[in-house]
Amino acid sequence: MFIKRVLVLGACLITASLGACAPSAQNGGAVPEPVIEAPDMSVYWATHAANVVSGDVEAATGILAEDCVLVEPFQPPTEGLQNIVPKFEQSLAAVDIHDMSIDSQEAYHQGTHLVDFGTYSETFSLKGSEDRYVLEGSYAAVLERGANGDWKVKRFMQTPSKPFPPELTGTTPEAPGEEGL
Repeated sequence: MFIKRVLVLGACLITASLGACAPSAQNGGAVPEPVIEAPDMSVYWATHAANVVSGDVEAATGILAEDCVLVEPFQPPTEGLQNIVPKFEQSLAAVDIHDMSIDSQEAYHQGTHLVDFGTYSETFSLKGSEDRYVLEGSYAAVLERGANGDWKVKRFMQTPSKPFPPELTGTTPEAPGEEGL
């Protein structure tokens, strides 16, 4: 809960620094801010999951901002759409995704920014294999509304609820507190 509060506070500070807190009639400004509706996150993520399962790379990555940062477990952040798309294509070439769900549990919205927290689940198999794996965990996402009205993911951070199977990573996960963490 503490981490979630820190993330919300950080997102609010980012939002403020990006100018989302422009003068309004309440604070002495001359023009009231327009009301900006937040997207329905259940529809937003269901559409994204359907695009991933269908293998539509263009549509699946179409929700990402050009300067998006993807933070995956145990890997350095991937910055920029130009680096995320090839990584996504490589992943889809290696696995068959059978099912995916992304469930928004809490979303905080102010102006053109939104912070979303939830859970995810993905069932997949390696190409040519019958063995199925399930990855589950939680995520935090920061979205920004562009000038054209589209909401784009600026930051996406995910944390699995259990370690990846060693046969998928080629390594044996270390227990917390062991050398290397």
